[in-house]
Amino acid sequence: MNKQLKNLFFFVKEKLQLLSVSIQIPADDILKWIGYMEITKEHVLRDVKFELSNLDSSSKVELFIKQYHSIVLSIINAVTNQSVSADLNLPVVIKAFYQQVTSTLQQLLAFSEVQHALIKMDLEVPLNTMQDCKAEIREKVHAVRKLLTEKDNVRLLRTILIPVDDFLEENDPVSYKRLNYFTGLVNDLESLRNNSGIKQQLRELLIRWNVNSEDALLFLRSFYESLLTEAETIQEKIDLLALWKKQTNLVILKPGANYDSSELSVHAFLTKFFQEEEAFYIKSQQLIAESTTVPTSTGANEPSGNSPTTSKFITSMNLSELAGFIKVMIESEVLVNEVVLEPLRAASDIFSTSNKETLKFDSIRTKFYNIDANTGRAVIDICSRLASTARQIFR
Repeated sequence: MNKQLKNLFFFVKEKLQLLSVSIQIPADDILKWIGYMEITKEHVLRDVKFELSNLDSSSKVELFIKQYHSIVLSIINAVTNQSVSADLNLPVVIKAFYQQVTSTLQQLLAFSEVQHALIKMDLEVPLNTMQDCKAEIREKVHAVRKLLTEKDNVRLLRTILIPVDDFLEENDPVSYKRLNYFTGLVNDLESLRNNSGIKQQLRELLIRWNVNSEDALLFLRSFYESLLTEAETIQEKIDLLALWKKQTNLVILKPGANYDSSELSVHAFLTKFFQEEEAFYIKSQQLIAESTTVPTSTGANEPSGNSPTTSKFITSMNLSELAGFIKVMIESEVLVNEVVLEPLRAASDIFSTSNKETLKFDSIRTKFYNIDANTGRAVIDICSRLASTARQIFR
């Protein structure tokens, strides 16, 4: 431990202990404490910068910063907790002492060499810093909600703010990286203007800041699927998908930004979705072209007069269960089509449920991407019955 930092640590610890027992301490003594901390802070900063400059490996720098951060953080949090729980009618000079301790220690974490390392290593933010930043974020979120009142904008805004609201309600320790993520996201959100292009701006913000929550990904998929449904021809759908891919790739991403590092990024999610849809519609277009022509005796193709009717498989599963069952076969690699939508298109052509004569592709696709808990349990039961029957047949 740095000698000057060690001295400061034990000094503050001793004074906090004194104040927890009695506040009847002469004002002159407390002013001397404040003066001592200011001088010691300068010595700590000087020595830490010197030590950092003489470390000869990144591993040594990382170890030094972690130890340094741990010591300063423990003091800040102790001061914050004690000052919050203290009598509100404390003498002014004691309140000044608490404020000076907090300010001094925050400065020890704020200079550039340490700050960069704290963010890179994703270390914990002091309690008082987290509280102040969350209060500021709450104010900005409130202002944004008042600005965006149109129904569609509110729905999109709510999708973005669900992770922010969850973050504000958390009581767990927060890392510098996580705090910077939500601060930057809300700052960007606050800078938007409510105009005719606001919906596009909000969607781009989801991509730029990689708000890859489950709600956000489901919203985006549903949004683009609804637009595809409105397109009248396959070529229109293909053109739309090409446009969306281009728009998505033009969004400048925030390096390292993500809400959930364990999930696919919003950019990757949309790119995959657009590519799968585009590949499916291009193939559908080719199949339609082939089905409307027949070879002549000279080898040329001529329009076909009619198309053959196809007998359908009638299943006891409802539409949601059929979509869930296909999802299981794809995820377990029983079906290995490169384009996920191909089995869905085939199912809509060859299956009929007990209560629906004709299955629409758009309907089964929507169900495929939105399997609810009840459907999931029903599909598990279907798979169990299949496994049981297979064991009886093939034992």
